[in-house]
Formats: sequence, structure tokens, C-alpha cells
Amino acid sequence: MQLLTPLTLLLLSLTSTAFPSPQSSNTPALDVSSNSVWTTSCHKTGATASYSEVETRIRDFCRRNNGRRVAKNTRLQENIGLSSALYINLGYYNSHGHVDEWPLLQSQCTDWMIRILRDCNNGGRTRGGREEELVWFGWSVS
Repeated sequence: MQLLTPLTLLLLSLTSTAFPSPQSSNTPALDVSSNSVWTTSCHKTGATASYSEVETRIRDFCRRNNGRRVAKNTRLQENIGLSSALYINLGYYNSHGHVDEWPLLQSQCTDWMIRILRDCNNGGRTRGGREEELVWFGWSVS
């Protein structure tokens, strides 16, 4: 098996086609029941968008990427444009050292992203957990 260079991994991570189609596997799903397996952060600038608009974009992102298998040390990310020159970076990064890949599951993705959105919307900044898996969320004026 050919090893991928860091540049190749970066290029693969920039396109959603880099991730294989969903398939059955013994690979465990991420456990979002505990904050200890996630690291999250959020930042907000002066731009605003309605909560429902942001939530809709989050649900779309998670639906489109449901079942994608995110290989170790790759990143799935997307800027989702909103009104008022606002954009949100949504992403999932798997750097777990014990398995080769994780499936990104729609319900877990949606639940977690919306939980982060609520924290951000309340002016909070959440950070914690181990560094094995990273889900990040941020917004700013483009």
C-alpha cells in the first residue's frame, strides 16, 4: 500500500470526493455522548444570521456527508455562505491513532454542530476533551 504524503492528504481533504462511499464496516461510530472525545471552539464577529438559517445549513452539511468515511489525518470542511456577508466553517477532523477511519454519521453530526451553535449563539466558547478527534465551528465576516 502506497503511503500518502502530507500534500496528497491535504489535497484529498479539500474535496468531498476524496472520501469513499458509505459501506458496512466494523469501524465504530464516534461517541458524542461525552464531551471528552471532542475539542470545539467558536468565534463570532459583528455579522448576524438567523438561527434557523444557520441550523438549516448545518443540517444540509451533515445530510450530504452522512456515512462518509474520514480517514485518519484528513479533514472534511465546508464554508457555508449565509446572509449579511457571514460564513460558517463547519468541519470534522479525524486524527485518531487507533483506527484508520471514522464514519461521519448524520444524526451525531447534526446534534453536535447544533449544540456548538447554541454555545456560540450564547456568546460562549467551548473547548475541552482529548485531541484525537476535532470538530470545529467558527464564523466571521468574509
